[in-house]
Amino acid sequence: MALALLTSPALAQDASAQADALIEAGVALRRDGKEREALARFQEAYKLSPSPRALGQMGLAAKSLRLYVESERYLEGALASSEDDWVQKNRAALEAARDVVAKQLGSLAVSSNVAGATLVINGAPSGTLPLPSPLRVVAGSLRVEVKAEGYAPSERVEMVPAEKLTEVHFDLKPKPAEAAPVVTTPPPPAKSEPAPRDVPAPASHRPWAYAAGAVGIVGLAAGTYFGIQTLNKKSDRDAVCPDNPCPTQEGVSLDGEARDAALLSTIGFGVGIAGLGAATVLWITEPKVNATASANSGFVSLSGKF
Repeated sequence: MALALLTSPALAQDASAQADALIEAGVALRRDGKEREALARFQEAYKLSPSPRALGQMGLAAKSLRLYVESERYLEGALASSEDDWVQKNRAALEAARDVVAKQLGSLAVSSNVAGATLVINGAPSGTLPLPSPLRVVAGSLRVEVKAEGYAPSERVEMVPAEKLTEVHFDLKPKPAEAAPVVTTPPPPAKSEPAPRDVPAPASHRPWAYAAGAVGIVGLAAGTYFGIQTLNKKSDRDAVCPDNPCPTQEGVSLDGEARDAALLSTIGFGVGIAGLGAATVLWITEPKVNATASANSGFVSLSGKF
């Protein structure tokens, strides 16, 4: 205990010395126009050793940064210590700064029909209603919102004049109760008859009949051509070699060509007759479809003419 009593004054003096050094550093920063850095030094000093001097310097720096609400609070706190030597020495400057700041501020009193509602100003939470006293706000247009659990939020824009009190009231309305979702049971699907089944139509013979007819015509044409060639070659052979066997080579060649032409003519006529016969059969057997299909209870019936 004795050690604590001896060390406590020393620690306090050390903190006070550190705070004085921070304040001096902040004053130097203010001379260089670095108000934000200066305010940070003054705030550090106030945390180490709260003093009216630190508060006063915080108020002056906040005023330069146009943080008027904070500046007024700091300056009022410093001026409240009327017995402090530094405050007495700088009272005129502190009061002048406070008066300038006051001309930038207005007072806003907000009330509501719901106790415990949250007040939000320009998007920032600003207290719980009812407020103990009007809020000091920067004069001008403010977006004021009040919201509470179970109530629809209310928001409006208020014009707060400088150096005057503005009073606003919010009458919150309860949120409508959400109706329970109606669950409906869909009716059972109606039984439907199976869809009629498509019965494929019989394949047509006509394409094959056309093809067979074409082959037949080509065959007859070839048979006719080679038949004429056979007669011509035989006539030439008889002119060169009327007797059998033919003693000349030319006659023998003509005889062979006549025989080859006769063979091709026979084949051509055979193919032609076969092709035309097949085409005739296919044409006659072409199905003439007049079919209907129905499906009842899974059975299919087919009727038609062929």
